[in-house]
Amino acid sequence: MVAFYLLFPYKMCMALSKIFQVVFPTGMRKRWWLFRPIGWLTAASTILGPLWTKKKGTLIVRIDGLGDMAIFRPFLDFYPDALQTTPQNITILGCHSWKTLAPHLFKEYKVVTLDEHKFEKRFFYRLKWALWLRWQNFETALTDIYFRKTLTAESMIHYTGAKVRIVSRPHLDERNSREFDYYLSKSTKIIETGKDRCHEIERHKAFIETLGGKPLSKINLALPWRDTASINDKPYVALNFGSNEAGRNWMLQNYIALAKALSDQGYQVYFVGGPREKELEDKILSQCQNYPAISSLIAQTDLPGLMDILKNAAAVITNETGPGHFAILLGTPTVMIYGGGHAETFMPYPSKYNPATARFVNHFMDCYYCYWRCPYRKKDEDPFPCIEKVSLDQVITALKELGIRKA
Repeated sequence: MVAFYLLFPYKMCMALSKIFQVVFPTGMRKRWWLFRPIGWLTAASTILGPLWTKKKGTLIVRIDGLGDMAIFRPFLDFYPDALQTTPQNITILGCHSWKTLAPHLFKEYKVVTLDEHKFEKRFFYRLKWALWLRWQNFETALTDIYFRKTLTAESMIHYTGAKVRIVSRPHLDERNSREFDYYLSKSTKIIETGKDRCHEIERHKAFIETLGGKPLSKINLALPWRDTASINDKPYVALNFGSNEAGRNWMLQNYIALAKALSDQGYQVYFVGGPREKELEDKILSQCQNYPAISSLIAQTDLPGLMDILKNAAAVITNETGPGHFAILLGTPTVMIYGGGHAETFMPYPSKYNPATARFVNHFMDCYYCYWRCPYRKKDEDPFPCIEKVSLDQVITALKELGIRKA
């Protein structure tokens, strides 16, 4: 072999170039290089154990937010059949943000969660989990997350060293394409799930159908959840007025005006939210002090408690956020207010799957599909204009369509 390359120096140079590209790929970010030794360490660690044992089980990587997880959950129960395994042999790797929901939503599956932000930034935290992933010795590792990061979900699949590594074709742009090229080349199968504006429901369906090699049976877009008593004998409406970014929130004054209108119709109204919405509680209550039927449950429950509130509500009005998708999939009459950043990707739901209890309200603009890179905002705190321009009348009309009038 050496003599061959000496006789043909061009071929030797090409071979060396390919090796160099594998060891030192171009176009990678500094943080990718910082974490590169972790891949080598995890691969080397297999000689201490996993190398000598049989690979078994399946890992499904779901490093994403509440809403993404909610939309994924109705499709999870198709995986055992598609993979010819049982739920007990499937491990779901998820985020701490929805850890408390796992015992209720994933009863038959093993769920392990981590802090994805620490995994992305802290060397030793990442090393610990990379070693865990390798030492589980999974036979199969897969993910169908479309909007995923190379340094989280993609590298997790790589760290497992699984015999079978199946991924969906991700969203690519100039900032991540080279890193994805590196990781995708190490996958055993890449599944096409649709173009950029394809809805997540259609993506999950396409992934499972390709994985199992057959069309899905009827899809039931619902979340399994416990039955609990209502927090109030009187019909109530929950207003989920926050989100993970201030600019995506419908105007607070609109929520307050809506609360007063619902109170006048005879409903108890609860403002719900997490710790980040707590600072607005006094402002809300001070403007509603003459409306005893309006009160706050902001940051007063854990996530399962919030699910109970949403499930038993007469209606939920919400921004496009995780709890909003929970409400829809729990079957509660829900009005979701959304903007153009991810329009058609997460909302509205495709008409053939959209529950009769869900309404989606928006204000279309020519700049839709911007992935929240808005050209009209001067500051990050400013609302996105496509959300700001949704009117109170639009929301009230949607509520009337759902039958929410007099309590």
